[in-house]
Amino acid sequence: MSASATAAVRSLNFFEGPDVAVKFAGAMSMPAAATGKRIAIYLRLSMLAEHIRQSYHVDLARHTFASARGGLTGDLFLFDNDEIVVLSPDGDTESTESITQGLRSLFEDPLPAEAEQSGGPICNWFGLATQAEQFKEFFR
Repeated sequence: MSASATAAVRSLNFFEGPDVAVKFAGAMSMPAAATGKRIAIYLRLSMLAEHIRQSYHVDLARHTFASARGGLTGDLFLFDNDEIVVLSPDGDTESTESITQGLRSLFEDPLPAEAEQSGGPICNWFGLATQAEQFKEFFR
């Protein structure tokens, strides 16, 4: 299969709705790939003030993940509070950092200063081979 054909096959599965937490818990309990490249990207749109947060913010984030350079594969979980987690079995540091920085630049401008100071960045990523416990603590 050519590189372009492989890129076309790569995609994200989208999960949302009342059972998203159950599906997320199931995905987190799956064993990591032997490569140790499993990553989680956590976008906390709930940090945006409610009067600023709009449905197009979620749409923009979904599009950013789906059209990521290099093709991001895995599962995207959209929670009721507009928080998004992407679990990818094969994330590479360069692409993941690029996605994370892009999302930060999109959403930090409308972010109230007190929210950023109190809760860390609006978007963060974790290498689950070494940072799984840190991610779980951050996600709570």
